[in-house]
Amino acid sequence: MNDATEPPWIPSLITIDVEGTHAVDSEHDDPYASVELLDKFLEMVRVPVTLFVTPDVVKQCPETVRGWNRENTTLGLHIHPARVEGGRSDRLGEYDREAIERFLAAGCESFESYLGMTPTSFRAGRWEYCEQLLTALDAQGFERDTSLKPDRAMAPYSHSGIDEYPLTVYSNVLVRLLTKPWDFEGLPLHADAFLGNTVSA
Repeated sequence: MNDATEPPWIPSLITIDVEGTHAVDSEHDDPYASVELLDKFLEMVRVPVTLFVTPDVVKQCPETVRGWNRENTTLGLHIHPARVEGGRSDRLGEYDREAIERFLAAGCESFESYLGMTPTSFRAGRWEYCEQLLTALDAQGFERDTSLKPDRAMAPYSHSGIDEYPLTVYSNVLVRLLTKPWDFEGLPLHADAFLGNTVSA
C-alpha cells in the first residue's frame, strides 16, 4: 500500500521511446519502418509497457499508435526539439520555459488531432531533465515525467506539481568500484546499445 506522500506508480517498468529512425541511419528507406517492427513485437509479447511517442510518429502512423491505446499500455509524449517547428538544439535544457511549453502544446495537439486523447506522461529526448521542463509540464497539464537519468538509484518523487519517475539504475559492488572516480554509483539501465532494427520470431 502506498503512503499518501508517495506518487502513484506508472503501470509498467518497460518504457520505450518511439521516434522512428532517420532513413540515412537505417537499412530501410522508410524512417518509420521501426514503428511497424515495434508493433509486431508488442503483439507477440503482450506485456505492460509505457510508450513515449514523438509527434511525427503520431502524424505518420496514427492507426498503429491508436492501436496501442489499450489496456496494459500507456501512451506518453516524447519530444526531440530539433524535430519540432522552431527547434534548433535537440537539448530541451537549452530552451526557456515558454519555448518548452510551445513544444509540449504542439505535441499534445498532434495527440488530440490524430488520436483523440491528451497525453499526461512525458519523456524528454536525450533524457534532458531540467527545472524549466517540470514547470512547463505542470503548466500544460501533465502529471508524470520520466526524463531524469540519475547517477544512482532514486525512488519516484514529486516536484513542481509533477510526479518524477527516474530511469532505472543498475548498481553492484563492481559497478560502484569502477565508477568511483566519477562520483556516481550506478549505470542507467536502458537497451539502446543492445537493440538492432529487426524483430525475430
